Amino acid sequence: MGKEIPTTLDFERIKQISPYGAEYWSARDLAPLLGYDKWQNFEVAIKRGITACEQVGQIAKDHFTGAGKMVTLGSGAQREVKDYILSRLACYLIARAPVKGHYLSGVKTLFPVGRGTAQRLT
Repeated sequence: MGKEIPTTLDFERIKQISPYGAEYWSARDLAPLLGYDKWQNFEVAIKRGITACEQVGQIAKDHFTGAGKMVTLGSGAQREVKDYILSRLACYLIARAPVKGHYLSGVKTLFPVGRGTAQRLT
């Protein structure tokens, strides 16, 4: 059985809004929607997205911000794991940077970004 193709609604559902009104996504929330089962593989896509961001003349840290996220372990204990706070442009660039066959068609409709509309995280 194949994986379901995510829709715009799926991505909007995991979108968050900062106290300053900027929209953002958690990389940990985004990874499964893009079909990544392993965080290590998704980190490769994030790094490719950062490179692409710089290549289009954007400041990567404005769109890819390192963060930590608390997760609950099976024992009930909590620990912090690495995460990223991503802008819409960052999500778009990551989705366009497939790793090991993780290719998402229709990326432009899922994360519409226009010239000059790259909203920074801060």
